[in-house]
Amino acid sequence: MNEILTIAIILIFYVITSFVGYRLLVKTIDARIQMAIDGVAGAFQDIFGDSKLAK
Repeated sequence: MNEILTIAIILIFYVITSFVGYRLLVKTIDARIQMAIDGVAGAFQDIFGDSKLAK
């Protein structure tokens, strides 16, 4: 019975840490994508200025 409990605790710990790690990874990737999009938007703003495409 102790062995089953030990395995269950290890599995629960693994699932929780995997989920937290996944969430952190997704947030990091989202932040990098957003920075890239902002960079492209800034470049278009520089190219087109105040034209209708930039608004």
